[in-house]
Amino acid sequence: MASEKKKVEIIQEESASWLATFADLATLLFTFYCLIYGSCTYQPGKWEPTKNPALKKMLSVLAGGTKMSLYRSAGDGSLPAYNAVVPLFTNPFSMTPEQRAEVESRINDVIDLAQERHDIDQLSVEATEEGVLFRFSDPIMFGLGMAEPTPASYPFLRAIAAVGRARPCDIRVEGHTDNIPVAGGRWPSNWELSGARAAAIVRFLESQGIGSSSIRAVACGEYAPRAPNRTERERRLNRRVDILLNFRDHDTGLPG
Repeated sequence: MASEKKKVEIIQEESASWLATFADLATLLFTFYCLIYGSCTYQPGKWEPTKNPALKKMLSVLAGGTKMSLYRSAGDGSLPAYNAVVPLFTNPFSMTPEQRAEVESRINDVIDLAQERHDIDQLSVEATEEGVLFRFSDPIMFGLGMAEPTPASYPFLRAIAAVGRARPCDIRVEGHTDNIPVAGGRWPSNWELSGARAAAIVRFLESQGIGSSSIRAVACGEYAPRAPNRTERERRLNRRVDILLNFRDHDTGLPG
């Protein structure tokens, strides 16, 4: 009986060299994530650093003065509900160190004033690509249907004018309303009402030493809401004045 031939099958193990490539990729992705995370807005949840002077000072200027820590008020309705330190990235050559320190001090003055007067829920100070945005919700600036600033708004407007005087900037004042039509009276529509409110703020800031050539009024009417106009609380958020101090585009004569 012929002997059966045995079939020998050689199994070659696959190389594990791909693991090194995968590990390198994972390391690079993790490093990239850390860089992105480090440059994003810091949201410490329920912290309120502006109520702690030492913490506020510690967080005030980061990375050699190229970031400013700003206060953002708690949201309402569908808006983000948190208090946060918002980093503002500015061109390090656009301000001298003295100007940066002065601007930051004046911004903190506005925040402290709102806290002292218990109006902090009506104020939001935010960082934008252009500069610093102050948002004042109803009723801190105007009475319902009115276009003249209330006396309660004067200290805030003076404080904002001080920010603008600390470092030359372009200022844009936007008037906003809710979606309820104007019922007769002086204003044909919310366009005219929002424009009159913005112009009134511009006149006040001019009286505080802000140059007329660096400031403008913008009427937004009801067409740039912060929240849906479903409830009175949401409509109150939309009845607001936004004051943007644009430090980036203003010509200072400094390099950068």
